[in-house]
Amino acid sequence: MKTIEVAFNNSQPVHLLGNTEKPEQVWVLCHGYAQTASEFSDQFKDLDIQHVLLAFPESLSRFYHRGHSGRVVGSWMTRLYRELDIRNQNEYISAVWKDLERNGFLREGTKRIGFGFSQGGATMARWADQNHSAIDELIIWGCRFPPDLQDQHMENFRDDHLVRSFIGDQDPFFPPEQLKQFRQMFSGVKNLDWNIYEGGHQLRMDLVQSLISS
Repeated sequence: MKTIEVAFNNSQPVHLLGNTEKPEQVWVLCHGYAQTASEFSDQFKDLDIQHVLLAFPESLSRFYHRGHSGRVVGSWMTRLYRELDIRNQNEYISAVWKDLERNGFLREGTKRIGFGFSQGGATMARWADQNHSAIDELIIWGCRFPPDLQDQHMENFRDDHLVRSFIGDQDPFFPPEQLKQFRQMFSGVKNLDWNIYEGGHQLRMDLVQSLISS
């Protein structure tokens, strides 16, 4: 069977939270697997973000979490047509940044931060690998660098751009031995801010607030 690729325009919702006048910082935040941008952004509503604009893209795929009805959730990619999904999500995130600039949210001196949680962290890391000069910081939370970045592309994260990693000491996806290996893999990153916090596979909003306020 022969397979072809068909290109077409696609529109996706992006939720905005915070300062839409003259933000000093602009964050693009990718949610985790089986989340939506809306419910992910709900976690940030009580933060002090008066000088910050947070933009939450919705993943390209949505599905019913259990069966054929009920709660709708999202996924950034699967192993099926993996390379195509990566290209699509990279173009999508680039389009989000371009739209933020077109709407006047990004100006000279505005700090630009790419943030991803869990599966969204791998998504943002892949985008940052191709566009590392487009942001000032990369923050990945509850995830590792994707395997396809660990060898040939790690040099893109050895420049002067800050990379922050946050992993909970009770995160079931990172048992101690795996966490040690992950730390070793990160050793090549020049400007790494490595953080292990008390907690599991979730955001610690007090830590997020400290990042926003820094």
